[in-house]
Amino acid sequence: SQAPTPILVEGLEEIQELREELQELKEGMEAPRPRGDVSPNTDANRLLRSVEETVSEKVRRCDAAAELCERLARRMEWQLNPEDTRAGSGVPGEQNAYEGMILQREGPWSLYESKGRYSFDDTSGWLSTAGSKVGQFICRRLQPFPLALDDMARPERRLSVKIITSDLVAEMQKVENQGALFMVCSQLNGAAYPSPETLVHHLEDYKHQHSSAAEGQLAAHPAAAQFLLDNAANVERVGGINALDLLLSRVEGFQVTNGYLKFLPTKPAEEAENLKNLQKELHNLRSVIMEDVSVKGLRPDRSLAGRDHRVGLFYASSLEGDGEYQMKVAELLLTAQYYGALRYAAESSPSPQRRRKVFLTPLGGLHGVSMAKAMRMLDEDAWSRLSVSCLVGDAAAASELRGLLQPAGSTSPKASKVPRELFRPSDDSSDGDFRPSPIQESSTESRISVLMRRVDHQASELQSLREKNEELSEAVDQYNLQQKVSRSLAGLES
Repeated sequence: SQAPTPILVEGLEEIQELREELQELKEGMEAPRPRGDVSPNTDANRLLRSVEETVSEKVRRCDAAAELCERLARRMEWQLNPEDTRAGSGVPGEQNAYEGMILQREGPWSLYESKGRYSFDDTSGWLSTAGSKVGQFICRRLQPFPLALDDMARPERRLSVKIITSDLVAEMQKVENQGALFMVCSQLNGAAYPSPETLVHHLEDYKHQHSSAAEGQLAAHPAAAQFLLDNAANVERVGGINALDLLLSRVEGFQVTNGYLKFLPTKPAEEAENLKNLQKELHNLRSVIMEDVSVKGLRPDRSLAGRDHRVGLFYASSLEGDGEYQMKVAELLLTAQYYGALRYAAESSPSPQRRRKVFLTPLGGLHGVSMAKAMRMLDEDAWSRLSVSCLVGDAAAASELRGLLQPAGSTSPKASKVPRELFRPSDDSSDGDFRPSPIQESSTESRISVLMRRVDHQASELQSLREKNEELSEAVDQYNLQQKVSRSLAGLES
């Protein structure tokens, strides 16, 4: 991949021009005046008023440029030392929530005749285009404590679930499903790649796929799907969206390549240890969510829907297994994904009186067992906030799933309550950043001095950021060259 173009802060040039204007103003104020003339030089006073009208806007623009420069510097530091830098929490409002995860915050999107540019606010998590909010991106771990996996085997509770023979896209675009949460099949990076070796870069390429994953991506606003493609973790970039990054930093035996789970060679004794560690760390699986996203994509027949209502999308990966070990791993991860969707929907539901609709979809051959186990992991309070529907393809699948959801034996003690996780923005009031004090009404000379101090600070700050940016850019160039050589030797790049 190519190194990002360094941001040579445009605001620095504006600040220098402003400083020259102020210096001219200062000299004008110090010029000799006729005897008896106690008022400032008329031209200088006019220039001062002009400068005061524009200085706040110019400083704001320079602050924004400095923020972009610092953000790029952090991204390049991530590229140079990914093992020393942990991705953010993925929780809107928390400090550096999307660090190392969202690498491209602005970009173009197009679908048929519709086109535009998206922008992402890494404080609030909102994705926007043309001044309108498209959806809020969340990539949080399931919960801060281990999953109650023992509860998966409790069969006593009768689950009130609708089993619907229907299509995901058709249900998404029904107005009566406004506000519902839909599980959309994807890879572990939020994208819909057709194979581990085939990457998708442009939303338009999804139109040539005939999979439920691609159809789900195309059904919502095009900007959301393109944003995920631009930030999905793959072999072409360091960092990006990866639902297993936190989990695999604690568990050995697996890796994710282009969003696909890969089993590393292991011995039988190691498999048992890997499964034990996976169960222990399963709560660190990330839930990849686009909340409150507008449904303005394509219908199942690939025509434009033009809907205005909004839904939530929970991106989950279909997992399969060949042997017993792989099947156990797949079942654990599938169960965790279904549980993550249900838990998030319950937490985002306002009250039991206004249950949130959830539409679960099949994910691989083990989806029925995993879906039933995940439902029984929820406590009664969480379940009371949901209206759950399972989408299946035919009557046989509906009958099989219905059997799995029935209680299998006599009643046993009630489910223990699972503490509910509260996500709050971090409350870190320490801030060493410069905050210019407002210009007070005072003498003309003191007003000039205040402006000069603000401008001098901005010039110094932006110059140091520029120098750091240039140094990091050179280091990234060297790093990318090494990576290109390594991929070439490995046969990944011609």
